[in-house]
Amino acid sequence: MTKPTVSNNIKPTSTKDKEEVLKAAQYYVDGLKTGDVEHSRQGFHEKGGMYGWLGDDLKTVPIQALFDLIVERGCTPELISHLDIIAMTPTTAIVEVDSELENEGFRDHLAMVKVDGKWKTVAKLFHIYDQ
Repeated sequence: MTKPTVSNNIKPTSTKDKEEVLKAAQYYVDGLKTGDVEHSRQGFHEKGGMYGWLGDDLKTVPIQALFDLIVERGCTPELISHLDIIAMTPTTAIVEVDSELENEGFRDHLAMVKVDGKWKTVAKLFHIYDQ
């Protein structure tokens, strides 16, 4: 029996890129846990934005609003998070961040692009659960 031939049998994304995507997303989570805005900022593009519903209002704000929230909340070492890459190409990725903090649950989707060889979040989509 011979091995079937697969045309274009090229791995589209490297394991190293996957690690770098998760590292960029981890900056966000670590910033939330430590309250360190400058650490969190490393994973975001300077022109990034944040989008999601707060009550009946659709929020569409610059990423600075996230950094302001981190400062307001301070450190939250009890935050529990799980990261998954749910889609990835050589230049884009979507990371799902599932988190819980006390009686609050939320899920974020970080839309990322590779800029100058580094992965950066350009959009943070969020959903906050009632509990």
